[in-house]
Amino acid sequence: MNDYIIRAIAANDQIRAFAAVTTETVETARQDHNTSPVATAALGRLLTAGAMMGTMMKGDKDILTLQIKAGGPLEGITVTADSKGRVKGYVGNPDVCIPANSKGKLDVAGAVGIGFMNVIKDMGLQKTLPIILLQVNRYHQQLVSEFL
Repeated sequence: MNDYIIRAIAANDQIRAFAAVTTETVETARQDHNTSPVATAALGRLLTAGAMMGTMMKGDKDILTLQIKAGGPLEGITVTADSKGRVKGYVGNPDVCIPANSKGKLDVAGAVGIGFMNVIKDMGLQKTLPIILLQVNRYHQQLVSEFL
């Protein structure tokens, strides 16, 4: 099975929906970086978000960078994506191993910790400016619903 992204637009371009299957991309990242299960889950979520957000960019040479800088044992995540949805990324500490959360699931929020997420869009201009700065906490497990 190949990875893919589905995009939908409705209501005169007022509603956009995205869905993605990125199993192969995440597995490749896991193998390349030898990440623990919780590090793989965190990196996989940001790789998927980067791929979807990257496909929203219009220019062929546009590059999107997502950076999570937080205080958890994962020590941050960085992902870059292009307008074709191609992504690459890494985590600061690929060997993170922490107990499951209260629901018995991987504690991605605990691994990431509290911090900030930068969204940077490089459109080939002389300088690159951050366009979004979000505070990340244990309750924010999803990315922003609207990308500028």
